[in-house]
Amino acid sequence: MSVQPSLAPAIAPGIAHEPMRGGSIDRILNAVRTHLGTEIAFASRYVEGGEKELTHIDADIDLPMGPGFRDPRENSYCWHIAEGRLPELIQDPADFSFTQDIAITHFLPVGCHLNTPLRLSDGTLYGSFCCLSRTPDRTMTERDLGVLKAFAALAVEQIETNLDSEYRHSRIDARITKLVEEKGMQIVQQPIHAIKTGKPVGAECLARFPDSMMRGPDKWFDEAAEIGRGVELE
Repeated sequence: MSVQPSLAPAIAPGIAHEPMRGGSIDRILNAVRTHLGTEIAFASRYVEGGEKELTHIDADIDLPMGPGFRDPRENSYCWHIAEGRLPELIQDPADFSFTQDIAITHFLPVGCHLNTPLRLSDGTLYGSFCCLSRTPDRTMTERDLGVLKAFAALAVEQIETNLDSEYRHSRIDARITKLVEEKGMQIVQQPIHAIKTGKPVGAECLARFPDSMMRGPDKWFDEAAEIGRGVELE
């Protein structure tokens, strides 16, 4: 069967290229996987080209893929769950004929599968949060799914913190790049006078920026250092 999914609403184009950083997400995945007793836990995001990218994985088995692995989103349970074609709790993929046409079902193979979409506070679909094992598990319940969702909410908080920081850094980087390319920083010399004689004995070089009326040069240098461009600006 050929699957032609419709496009899910509100996949954020502005964050599709941003990595999901932070060891805290790894710890969240390890905690939920251990609590639920599954073999694998992962977080993913939807990126350009209609693909899904694995961003973090916690597992107690060797896997043929790791963080950074991408494949078409239609090849994943995650996308079809977000689209409503599959339920968030799957005790056994054999219960749903639709899963038999998804390659990962047989490749891994997929057994018990719990998954919830990762949505940002504005409703944007970012990716997915998942726990699974290679064998079916009829003991998994909606309560277990609720546990997964609670941990997913913690992951979303961390993701949004990361995105806010990365957005700020990208704005700083763009501002500094423009300043350098347009030679917007000027160096002026301020004479140094001897206290006793009042005569000039030297000069102090000072940096002047286009927005000097709103903030001092120290702000520019602090921001440049924050994103690793301090030496370049100096």
